[in-house]
Amino acid sequence: MVFGTFVYAAETGLSCYAACVGLGSPDSKHNEFFAVEGKKYFTIWILVYVHALATIKSSVCITILRIAGANNKMRIAIWVLLAITWASYFVTFIGDMLVCRPIEGSWDTALVLSGKATCAPMELMIGLSHTATGSTITTDLACAVLPGIVLWNAQMDKKSKFSAFVLLSFASVASIVTLIRAFYIGHYNHPEDNLLFWIGHIALFSNIEIGIGCVAGSVPTLRRLFLRNRSSDESLPKQPQPFHPRSLVTFGGTPINRFGMKTRDKFKAPSEVGFSLSTVNTRGEWEQLQDGDEERGMATANTSVDSMHAAEHTRVV
Repeated sequence: MVFGTFVYAAETGLSCYAACVGLGSPDSKHNEFFAVEGKKYFTIWILVYVHALATIKSSVCITILRIAGANNKMRIAIWVLLAITWASYFVTFIGDMLVCRPIEGSWDTALVLSGKATCAPMELMIGLSHTATGSTITTDLACAVLPGIVLWNAQMDKKSKFSAFVLLSFASVASIVTLIRAFYIGHYNHPEDNLLFWIGHIALFSNIEIGIGCVAGSVPTLRRLFLRNRSSDESLPKQPQPFHPRSLVTFGGTPINRFGMKTRDKFKAPSEVGFSLSTVNTRGEWEQLQDGDEERGMATANTSVDSMHAAEHTRVV
């Protein structure tokens, strides 16, 4: 997936530059330079595109292969999908390299007219394009069906099954884009009718297709990453909010600061910190204690206790 993403970045850069030199523009806006450069970079873009398509589609298949586990029939089906993907890659790549000899004849028609290059009929190019489109749609739909079969008998609740199926079959959305792209392939039969304008749509929808594949292959891993970070954040102890002197404080309650947030453990009622206050009512006058009265009172109390013990001893004797 990492390799395919880098190739996809290079492919997108090539298509953007190709759009700057004539790809996607009608013939009325072209000169001789744009007519040649637009086809040149579109041909180079195709050669890079098939690399990105094969690697990212393989990543999606391997993700499903890991989920299949010990199901031999499912594993065989996934290996067949991988074989179709790479067979389509080799056919498209080699066919585009050999459609004109030398390859410069693919974009410079002057070489073909002068006899310095020979090209195969345009039907070959159309056949290669339809082959790549058909294999892409087949593998996309298979990548949507196989996860459902794998999860059908899995020991999971329905909600988990549905979420896993959505994540694994997200690559099937790319098949819709591939079907839209297929309508523009027939314009190869009319190279004089704004060919660069129409094949520019092929590059556009192909880039969208690969982008969807990148996201589809990365979503299961990113989901586990997000869940792991979320669980680690929840396990951390919550830090108390700083107390603000202008906070609203109520007795026995929790202060609320100026931001509307409660500040914990900054002010508590007396009963919350381990002691209580009581009011004692009595009749008569109280004598105010002075410094040292407590020690003298304790000494007087001890003397009285000793006198009581001596009297008791005298009575016993």
